[in-house]
Amino acid sequence: MNTNFLEFALSSMRVTYMNRLQHHVNNNNIGNSDAIFNEFIVNNVDPEESEYQWMFLEDLNDLSHLF
Repeated sequence: MNTNFLEFALSSMRVTYMNRLQHHVNNNNIGNSDAIFNEFIVNNVDPEESEYQWMFLEDLNDLSHLF
């Protein structure tokens, strides 16, 4: 898989999660803030600050001919 695409996908995900987290924190919605935080954090560690490896699946739309 293209490295530039992977970096773009991870960056987009990071920005989306952080924007939504900030939105819910600003609106004092602790439940949603906590849920979003726990979706991004892996084993209480920020994946950006660890040796975490992301797993990407190929585009499953390419398999539509099998259905």
